[in-house]
Amino acid sequence: MNIDLSRGSIIRVSGPARVDVVEGKVLLVGAMYGKGSSIVVHRVRSYGLKALEDTKLKVTLGSGARVEQPNEGEEVVDDWLKIAEEVSNSGRRPITAVVIGPVESGKTTLTAFLANYMIQKNMKVALIEGDIGQEDLALPSTIAMTIPRKTFVWQRELSADYFKFIGYTSPQYCYGIVIKALGDLLAKAFSLGAEAVVINTDGWVNSPQALDYKLSLVRWLKPTHVIVLDEYLAEVFKSALPPQVEVIRAPRPAKVRERSREERRKLRSEAYASYFKNAKERVLKLNEVRIIGSCVLSGKRINPESLINELGLSSDTASNIVYASLYGNVINIVLSDLAKGINLSSNRYELNVVKESDFRGYLVGILNSELEDVALGILKEVCFTDNIIKILTPWDGEISALVMGRIKLTNNYEDFVRVGKCVI
Repeated sequence: MNIDLSRGSIIRVSGPARVDVVEGKVLLVGAMYGKGSSIVVHRVRSYGLKALEDTKLKVTLGSGARVEQPNEGEEVVDDWLKIAEEVSNSGRRPITAVVIGPVESGKTTLTAFLANYMIQKNMKVALIEGDIGQEDLALPSTIAMTIPRKTFVWQRELSADYFKFIGYTSPQYCYGIVIKALGDLLAKAFSLGAEAVVINTDGWVNSPQALDYKLSLVRWLKPTHVIVLDEYLAEVFKSALPPQVEVIRAPRPAKVRERSREERRKLRSEAYASYFKNAKERVLKLNEVRIIGSCVLSGKRINPESLINELGLSSDTASNIVYASLYGNVINIVLSDLAKGINLSSNRYELNVVKESDFRGYLVGILNSELEDVALGILKEVCFTDNIIKILTPWDGEISALVMGRIKLTNNYEDFVRVGKCVI
């Protein structure tokens, strides 16, 4: 369809769609697009587009896409533009802006809006994606950072320059690690000369524990600005934080394209599939690679024969144990996949009993000799009789250590999470 917009008018475009600027100039996600520009809106995204002058657009709509004329007050382009101006013109350097809000409140779009606005003011801007549940720069279960070379519509158009593997997709189980990872990437951005860093966060804000986490995050990151997409939350942060941290309440769009649980699952699956599409199998020696975060593989290896008296085992039962280790007060026992009907107990130790096949599919982080995150992999097999571990990864460089996550992937890259007690 062809659309004529007068200066100052706003439309909402929900994808999948392509917008071509035939004449004039528009503002979308904080960036200006002039004559000859093309903008692609993903199928799960929706944006307000403002004409900065009289404009002619050609809009191509895919299945389920639409263009709407929002009612007065439904779109927040002008409000967000004022916030972007306030932050960039605050005189604070370097700028650290943390965006906080509930799920589906517009955090990702506002983060991109702020980054784009400052990029077009010729500032060197770093973007940190801190939502481990729906990571758009790298993969779910990671924190990632990039320095965009140009403006963008959605963070998925960008590639991560640096990342940290967390191993969870919900911060409530690991928020100390998340805060540390965010701090490391913030310091890295400053070391690379960033004049402004915009940090997106997850939508976990609906409990006292969640608020403690977000306030701790602010405490340790020490941002210049906290931008909050919720009236109540803004009051909480204003009352809790000293005046050196400027808390700004940002209005939420009245209509946000909410992603269903199925759409979120599919987006994660697509991200995994894209990352591992050119992956190859790497075979590592168990006694040469270090393992972090695995009850079984990080523990002290013990001879299964030594468990005969401790656990009251028969020789036949002991022969089904392919590996054993001690991790704190837990004895980890790996049984052959052929073992059946074996019940074990101990009066002195807690027992963790798994089978060889239980290791398959776990997402792992790959570290180099400096303990820097360099890639991710999928655990394909641990063969204890041959003393090897097989992983699938696109990384072909040095592997010094593996970090075990709590996420398992199916053959179709669908994920599910095992939390709580360490199993493998």
